[in-house]
Parts: sequence; structure tokens; C-alpha cells
Amino acid sequence: MEGEVISPRRQGFTLVELVVSIVILGILAAIALPKFVTLSTNARQAVVNGGKAALQGSAVLAYAANAAAGQTNPKASFTSILSATSLDANILTSNVACTVEVRYSGTSVTATAVLTDFCS
Repeated sequence: MEGEVISPRRQGFTLVELVVSIVILGILAAIALPKFVTLSTNARQAVVNGGKAALQGSAVLAYAANAAAGQTNPKASFTSILSATSLDANILTSNVACTVEVRYSGTSVTATAVLTDFCS
């Protein structure tokens, strides 16, 4: 078998193939990143809205319980409403005259819960 030419085995990728792969990955990342950021904001807004609804529900339940017990002023204090509410650890609240700003920690995502009818 003299004189037979054995072609060398191709090993690895060429530089062009690697560059094309990196460019394709970059394009995919550029498309996916804005969608991911929007998803994160939407998720935080959902958490804030859930915290707002939880506070409103607790206020109504406390008011109903106090009214059923025959109290002349069935409005509950904000402290008792907040202590009866289970909120996400990232939720921050600030209360001014039973108008509560519910905020996601470290962001500008907020919602306002007006509890003046049920809170004192």
C-alpha cells in the first residue's frame, strides 16, 4: 500500500465557524434580554399587587370581625391589620392615614392601598 495518500483528520473548529457561532449567540441574547427584563418587572408588579390585595383583605376581615363582635367603632388599627397579613419578604409598606404605599424592595414598583374605610 505504498503511495496511498491518507487525508489528515480534521480536528476542532475553524475560526470562522467559532465567530459565526458567537455572533448567533449574541443575536439571540440581544433578543432575549429585553424580554427577560420585562418579565422581571411584571413579576415584581404582580407581587406588589398581591401584597396590596392581602392588606385590603385583612382590613376588611378585621372590620367585619370587630363589627360582628358589636364594637361601636369596628375600624382596626393599621398595626393590627399589618400583623395579620402575610407579605412577601421583598414588600415594604409605608402608612399615612391608612393609605398604604406597597413597594417592592430596591425598585420603583409600587401600588397604593386605600384602607380608610376599614382602618383607624
